[in-house]
Amino acid sequence: MDITSYIDGSPVSGNTNGLEDNYRQYISSEFFSYGSGAPDIAYSINLTAPANLYVEALTSFDSVIYLRKDPLDPSTTMAFDHFSDKLLNDENNGSAFVTGTLPSGTYYIIVDGKKAGEFGTFNLNISTFVPDCSLNPASLPVKEVEPNNNFVKPTFLGTVLNGGDAVGKGNLSYFFDNLDTWHFKAGTDGGRYVISVDCFDSGYGYFQAGAQVFDGRHQSLGNAQIFGTLIQFDSLLPAGDYYIKVLAGNSQAPSGAYRLTVQGFPAPTATPTMTVTETPTVTPTPVAPIGVFGSYGGGNGQFQLPIGIAVNSAGTSVYVSDYYNNNVQIFTSVDLINYAYSYQWGNPIGSGPYQFSYPFGLGMDSSGHVFVTDTNNSRIQEYDSTGTVFVHQYGFFSGSPSNGDLVSAQNCAVDGSGNVYVTNDNTNSLNQPVAKFNSASPGPGGGWIQYWNYGAPPANPVGIAVNSAGTTVYLTEGNFIKAFSNDGSVLYNQWDGSASGMPFSNPYGLAVNSLGEVLVADSYNNRIVKFDAAGNYLGQLGSYGNLPGQFYLPYAIAVDGGNNIYVADSYNYRVQKLSPF
Repeated sequence: MDITSYIDGSPVSGNTNGLEDNYRQYISSEFFSYGSGAPDIAYSINLTAPANLYVEALTSFDSVIYLRKDPLDPSTTMAFDHFSDKLLNDENNGSAFVTGTLPSGTYYIIVDGKKAGEFGTFNLNISTFVPDCSLNPASLPVKEVEPNNNFVKPTFLGTVLNGGDAVGKGNLSYFFDNLDTWHFKAGTDGGRYVISVDCFDSGYGYFQAGAQVFDGRHQSLGNAQIFGTLIQFDSLLPAGDYYIKVLAGNSQAPSGAYRLTVQGFPAPTATPTMTVTETPTVTPTPVAPIGVFGSYGGGNGQFQLPIGIAVNSAGTSVYVSDYYNNNVQIFTSVDLINYAYSYQWGNPIGSGPYQFSYPFGLGMDSSGHVFVTDTNNSRIQEYDSTGTVFVHQYGFFSGSPSNGDLVSAQNCAVDGSGNVYVTNDNTNSLNQPVAKFNSASPGPGGGWIQYWNYGAPPANPVGIAVNSAGTTVYLTEGNFIKAFSNDGSVLYNQWDGSASGMPFSNPYGLAVNSLGEVLVADSYNNRIVKFDAAGNYLGQLGSYGNLPGQFYLPYAIAVDGGNNIYVADSYNYRVQKLSPF
């Protein structure tokens, strides 16, 4: 069994015809096995210092090429990408890949037939290189990254302050896994943050990675700019959560390692040459909260995205749903000022009676029962006031739409007669944006009564509230509040908030107090706005920030029997209780 020593950068030609299946301990991917019974050949590469490998093979047969630390031990086969330990191109009989940085030592490249009896000629080229890195971050060594797409489970880099940085490392393959997702917290309000990706190299000096930056709402803040072998995003950012997608976006550089660096700097202090001051027609009322509770995290009394809120009439128990922690937590108070964590249910993620998959809004009926919109499970779950007794499920997911099914429940509200109203997103051509159930008569369909079919599809309301008499139901949709009759047949009114001094910007949460007044969590304007039942403006409070009485993307709002206001201050990871205004 001969192994040929390979000289770096010297192309070789060969032919596996007539050779033996010396390395018949073949490799397996997710679905197939390769190399069994096919003649093969191995080349050894000795790295005297850490380096990356560029490997290119052109073959006359269906081939598989793989990398090992021990040519006879399949367990030492090294993955070329996140999803596969093979490199294969049946269409062009050619393959190319780039490894991440390998420690010094000896490695083996094996050229093999895809299956028994496959052999032929090949040309092999292997080059070592060290990617050009433009930055010298202080936070070393770097972290490895798991591949995570679409914000499902981003790798957390940590909190970055002025003068600090955070560093991570990953490896991308254009053909198999071209996207990694990262998460960091900006710990300095209004600081300058520079996000850089470097060290990405195809082996021929190509730098074809890219990066996109998103805020905590997953709204794009822009793409990083490419400067030679460095891409950077530079912006002033408020304190909060941010996400970065690093992607291999060009088949000319199919794979490679990269380094991601997030650096925090003080905000510029230079005085602008010209200042324009605009005085708003209406100024939000400064307000000191009665109570504040909650912090960032996954433990008891902590939040990652508090997105729904409900409170009992006495104001002694506050319920908060957390979208990312997949739970509902209860906070209780004796003095109605200080609230302490009491109980939670839901975590871990699941579909059982006491589990959730990304819970969204909360509702409460006159008996104190809590209703949870279990978004990805397409249902509403009802519990008693302690959260320990499961009462009933409303709605279900169905591939064949029928009465009572839900697609993506967003929020719910309950009137004095026990009718449950649900905003139902992504119904598309079904145009069933609101579903109505009756908790007094569950039935096999969960007490389903009707769908509201208003407007041209797709209608996608988010927030919902109903007055206690059940005569008027309010929805947030786009940048409007819409008031309907309780069967959705009549649109009483709609307004965009302009009477408050500025139009709404993504209003989400709604609540109706005992006076019939409508309170709106105007999320992107970071304020709470109040209207009478007919939509006439009455007042507002709050502004952007993390001080008491300020908000950062408030998503949900609730009121108790004394009309005190409870706000899920979502990206400040807390709840604020405010006096009526």
